[in-house]
Amino acid sequence: MTLTADSDRLLLWILRTDQGLTGTKYGCGEGYCGACTVLVNDEAVRSCQTPLKDVRGKEVVTIEGIEKNETLHPLQKAL
Repeated sequence: MTLTADSDRLLLWILRTDQGLTGTKYGCGEGYCGACTVLVNDEAVRSCQTPLKDVRGKEVVTIEGIEKNETLHPLQKAL
């Protein structure tokens, strides 16, 4: 997917506001609580501290994206 947005804008707000992926939550806003965690190239990243330019060309997976074959991931079930 290609996005046109300010490259300094935080990934959290791109996901929630622009893409409607509200599973990624705003918590502390400082990267400590983990509510905003997403996977970037299979590495856990705090989206509230990550500008869009840092994920250019990388795979970003949110909680919505870990489902396989219409079966919820155990993490999704726990939430």
